Amino acid sequence: MKKMILILSLFSSLITRAQLPDHIYKQNIHSVKLYKYGDIYSYPVLALNSADQLELHFDDLDADVKNYYYSYQLCNADWTPANLQPYDYIRGFQSNRITTYRNSSIVFTRYTHYQASVPDRSCVPIRSGNYLLKVFINDDTSKLAFTKRFLVVDIKTSVAALVQQPYDMQFFKSRPTMRYWQIQPGFPQ
Repeated sequence: MKKMILILSLFSSLITRAQLPDHIYKQNIHSVKLYKYGDIYSYPVLALNSADQLELHFDDLDADVKNYYYSYQLCNADWTPANLQPYDYIRGFQSNRITTYRNSSIVFTRYTHYQASVPDRSCVPIRSGNYLLKVFINDDTSKLAFTKRFLVVDIKTSVAALVQQPYDMQFFKSRPTMRYWQIQPGFPQ
């Protein structure tokens, strides 16, 4: 019984230390959004070696200016960290500072709104796959503020499709209802 409790406590400690995708670690961070540049309803997906960019937006309710940095981590299909060094999947710097921010003005709750366009030309993913965008304070990776997931896809081919209504009346209604069959004259019942 003691061995089982020890194993469960070790397993729970590993889970609590693991990085969770799309998780906020600091209580002062709110309204985290990551989407394609200019389309707030899109999924955060980038095409490899393209000019695509994502917009990152979040609010800090402490209402003071902090030095937030971001970096990328390549993940496996189950969002566990890949066994690669950052220089194997990032070209440029390991982390970048978020320099665009503004303070709230005419509201009761004071906050600072931060935004960034990722990837920056000085920090670009060079492999396709699942990525975790990690935002932390003062370039200290142990002070993780939040994480967000995004995808980098390598487009090898494109598939085009066109749906048209058939011109032949025989195929016009290919799945007729019972009502359609009942009103047809001469149909055996």
